[in-house]
Amino acid sequence: MEILGDLIDEQSALAVIVDRIDDADWLLPTPSPGWTIAHQIAHLTYFDRAAAQAIADPSGFCEARDALFQR
Repeated sequence: MEILGDLIDEQSALAVIVDRIDDADWLLPTPSPGWTIAHQIAHLTYFDRAAAQAIADPSGFCEARDALFQR
């Protein structure tokens, strides 16, 4: 399960970085045009949760996915 270890290490490293961000820094731009640090972290959080749902509740994930495509 090398990939699982890699994901855990990645999350741990990101947590160290995020813990150091003060309130004002959340609004700083990132290299992605129009995206702040807050946008980038929200994006990562959303897809981490979606991946966890896909594993734990595949049918719920499919329903949520389909709802997004209906917009």
